[in-house]
Amino acid sequence: HVLCLPSVEAKGAFLKESLPTFCNVGRTIVFCATREGCEQLATSLVDNPAIPPLQTLHGDKHPSDRKAALRAFTKGQIKLLIATDVAGRGLDIPQVATVINFDPAKNWDTHVHRIGRAGRLSDEGQQEGSAYTLLTPTNVDFAQQLVQAYQREGRDIGQDVLRLANRSKQQSEKKYTTTGRTQSSRVGLGFSSDQEGSDSRPSKKSRWS
Repeated sequence: HVLCLPSVEAKGAFLKESLPTFCNVGRTIVFCATREGCEQLATSLVDNPAIPPLQTLHGDKHPSDRKAALRAFTKGQIKLLIATDVAGRGLDIPQVATVINFDPAKNWDTHVHRIGRAGRLSDEGQQEGSAYTLLTPTNVDFAQQLVQAYQREGRDIGQDVLRLANRSKQQSEKKYTTTGRTQSSRVGLGFSSDQEGSDSRPSKKSRWS
């Protein structure tokens, strides 16, 4: 699922509203772009009584602390992990139900590895999982990568994602369309924070939009 939100504050509101439900379903990983951002987000959530206990996982933590956090998450002692891309590759964490990209990945390959943490194949069979990517008006470049990948795969693209992808820095480059083709455009399309045509979610506005 790709959600286009108007601000970082709106992303935080979405998390606070949704994490209790996600964690009730199963283990949840929230990915942040930086170590500092990871700790800041964890601090903003830790005192919320509706959100279960959490741990952080990033490169600034001592190796023993990283192992302890990962062990607690793997054993189900905690259901919420706030992490950088150090948790995106090479970690076999079973039964992750939800991945949330609070910050989009730096490239498409990293994005694929992130969302691959959810719904993994195990000895018990294929598990189900969901992934949510939160975009703001500053994430034009990643929106363009996402649209290109979705067009290659023949997937439906939400109108709000298309509008964001079409906000070219030069406002004179090719314009993406739902057909997978491109059109030249002298003026970039402006971004709107409305929820029309969003990918795999209701069209009405929610409290965090």
